[in-house]
Amino acid sequence: MKALLRQLLRRNDYALLNLRLEQSTGVLLPGHVAKIVRSCGVNCVLDVGANGGHYGEMLRRYGYAGRIVSFEPASPAFRLLEQRASGDDAWHVRNWALGSRDEERTFQVAEAHWMSSFLPQRALCTTLGENSAIVASEQVMMHRLDTVFHESVAGIEQPRVFLKVDTQGYDLEVLRGATASLSHVVALQTELSLQPLYEGSPHYLDSLGFLESFGFHVTGLFDVVKDPRSNHIVEIDAILTRG
Repeated sequence: MKALLRQLLRRNDYALLNLRLEQSTGVLLPGHVAKIVRSCGVNCVLDVGANGGHYGEMLRRYGYAGRIVSFEPASPAFRLLEQRASGDDAWHVRNWALGSRDEERTFQVAEAHWMSSFLPQRALCTTLGENSAIVASEQVMMHRLDTVFHESVAGIEQPRVFLKVDTQGYDLEVLRGATASLSHVVALQTELSLQPLYEGSPHYLDSLGFLESFGFHVTGLFDVVKDPRSNHIVEIDAILTRG
């Protein structure tokens, strides 16, 4: 009965929580994002690391009707993204990666698409799910956001961009390739690693320091993954706005 009630509530964007038990703050993320998108007057969302398109789908469900440009380099996830975006004229999809350089790179595709990355996995990955194994590698095109920004916002007179970045340890490289474009970004979401899942991923304080140097400050922090052995937080999503 409880499972049925939870399912019915989720369909209408409500959640049933037992406050005596620990609950993931992730259930609060979509509402916070929707509030920031509205309050900042966002008219373009750049969805970097779109995977199968769940983020764009969430934005539409929460009432955002403006332009979405989703970037996803891995072929299996991109096919799902194309299906989700089909029929939505304001949702554009690009089969590219974004990073700090314009080049072709080898991308490691995991069985669980959300764990695919340019970076090698650390041992911690295997404790978080049975589907973390790398099953393929692909040569993909990487672009700097600064290279493709004007194309992405073409036709929008005064772009007010929400930049969402979820690239499994590579978010800071995406931001380093976007320094000229960040003046048009009014809010953003990035994933921060408190315990790195990937070799070479930056410390979360370095990422926050980079963003603060461009005038962004945190409005919300939401845990994404916890280590089941220690209960320590592994990754969080941070929402930031300028000023």
